[in-house]
Amino acid sequence: MRDARVEDVDHVSDSDNDEKDEENSANPNDALTIGIFPSHQSPVYLHLPTKQDKDAWLYHLTIVSGKGPSAGTQFEQLIHKLMEVDGDPNCSLWKSPLLLHSKESITSPLTSMSSVALQTEGVKLFKSCQLFMSVPLEPSAIEYHVGLAQNTLQLCLDYPELQAELICALVKQTSRSMTFKNSPQVNRTLNKIKHSKFLLNATHSFFVCDSSNNHSKVQNQISLTQSPSGSHRANNHVTASSSPSRSSRGGSGRSSPAKTKSKGSSSSVPSSPLLSHNHSMHHHALNHSESKSNIRSFVFIQGWQLLALAVSLFLPKNNKLLWYLKQHLQRNVDTKSESGKYAAYCQRSIERTLANGPRLFKPSRMEVLSILMKNPFHHSLPHSVPVHFLNGAYQVVGFDGSTSVEEFLLCLCQQIGCREPLQSGFALCEDDPFDKEMHHTLKPKDKICDVISQWETCLREKGSGKFETRRAATLSFVSRIYRRSGILQETDKERLLLCYQTNQAVVSGRFPLSRELSLELAALMAQ
Repeated sequence: MRDARVEDVDHVSDSDNDEKDEENSANPNDALTIGIFPSHQSPVYLHLPTKQDKDAWLYHLTIVSGKGPSAGTQFEQLIHKLMEVDGDPNCSLWKSPLLLHSKESITSPLTSMSSVALQTEGVKLFKSCQLFMSVPLEPSAIEYHVGLAQNTLQLCLDYPELQAELICALVKQTSRSMTFKNSPQVNRTLNKIKHSKFLLNATHSFFVCDSSNNHSKVQNQISLTQSPSGSHRANNHVTASSSPSRSSRGGSGRSSPAKTKSKGSSSSVPSSPLLSHNHSMHHHALNHSESKSNIRSFVFIQGWQLLALAVSLFLPKNNKLLWYLKQHLQRNVDTKSESGKYAAYCQRSIERTLANGPRLFKPSRMEVLSILMKNPFHHSLPHSVPVHFLNGAYQVVGFDGSTSVEEFLLCLCQQIGCREPLQSGFALCEDDPFDKEMHHTLKPKDKICDVISQWETCLREKGSGKFETRRAATLSFVSRIYRRSGILQETDKERLLLCYQTNQAVVSGRFPLSRELSLELAALMAQ
């Protein structure tokens, strides 16, 4: 078991009949299968009843097997060691430079690759992430980041092995290193500086006290020589002023305290060698810490933005890397910081991607702009699009990167007061980017974001690579099938929309009718 390979199996079948395979693939329990592949034995498959059981078994079996901690790249080995300690937040492995943000590019991919060509693409992928993060995001030049994000994610969709590489690269580049305030050496330096300042203040106070004592002694001597009578005080004053020797002694007696006081309060007190040495150490420590953390905040935020786009499309198939991604998000979730909010959104996106499956197409321009221009944490559904009705009205509906057409329709029907699509017969249609008169009915299992992305791709191909930013996909809510058996449960909104749809078909000549029927329909529309 120690050398066995443990994987999440999508579909298992021993039958040679394709029809039976299709029937078995429709069973939802097939998605909850774990495969154990020993080195010299036949594979063993475990069918689990729930997703929680599958995740628990997959986690523990990976720790037991996983080909040992020496399998894979150094990055993967560190992740395996972290799994063995159950992701202990106090583990020193989290501070490994291989897992932290790096300004330099990597020389080899972080994950295992099957070919040299993919290894080269993995290194280029890391450089693309650095370009996306290092260039500040500006509204006037936002198309640079939109195009770079789309091309990077499209490359990962074309080569699935690069998907885990991109996720690991973004996790690494959004991991902050240890800050200055946590350094014990710098703290000891600051304590020495405080102690030196205390000695300096004590010396300064000693000089001031000594000068004040000398000044008080001279004042007492002068007061003893003076007479209490006014005339004698005046004579003494004249005599003192006329006698140069006495005046010089008195002057020297009065001026010496001032000179002493000025010496005590002067800023030209020679500093000790210890103080100057500590100042240089403090300056060196500050420069060293600033050089380590000289990374502007927008670099990490833009890395989180690209990660938010990626986890809505795909997730690492390797359960080790998926576990590491979840641990990284858990360590960075913080509703008070911008990066922490993106981490919280990524957690929601992962759960949605695991529930609805990966995407097939790169994100559309609308989706990328929605993530870059506003933090998706503040909205339960970060994207929104209007759905048009044939009576001229529209309804704005929100969705996320994993929302299917079926989920989108259910949300729309709840907002406008209609029955479910299976009962009402209404469906969601998309206009054709080439023919304005043509509409395409969307499949329930398709993702809304994939539908919009396909529409933009077709429009770009029509324009020879140029994209018309003023045009966008138009979604409409129309009746596709009408069932007579459900006429009693039909809502007023459904009748109104069906009436306008029939009127449009009559006007365009697609609905054959007699003279009597046309008068009846005209009377109904007039009401």
